[in-house]
Amino acid sequence: MTEMPRCPLGLSILQRLGDVDSFVRRRNQERLRQVKQAQGETIRIFCTHDSIEWEQCRDYSNSQINPLPCCSLGTPNDTQSSMFLEPE
Repeated sequence: MTEMPRCPLGLSILQRLGDVDSFVRRRNQERLRQVKQAQGETIRIFCTHDSIEWEQCRDYSNSQINPLPCCSLGTPNDTQSSMFLEPE
């Protein structure tokens, strides 16, 4: 994840139209950035709405004795994103 997030205008508009709770979505993104900054290369962050990324992380985790923990923004086909991090 980049320090200064950028999103194409069209995608940004689409996200806002589909937001159930914009504040929660932005807060979750910021929390993921903080986790990545603190954990560095010991964690992999991926989008589970991308079935290829989700399968790669799942397959990698299943093939390792000590897999990297994965943080995600949901599960495939979720209608609302959620974060697999404990609430603060």
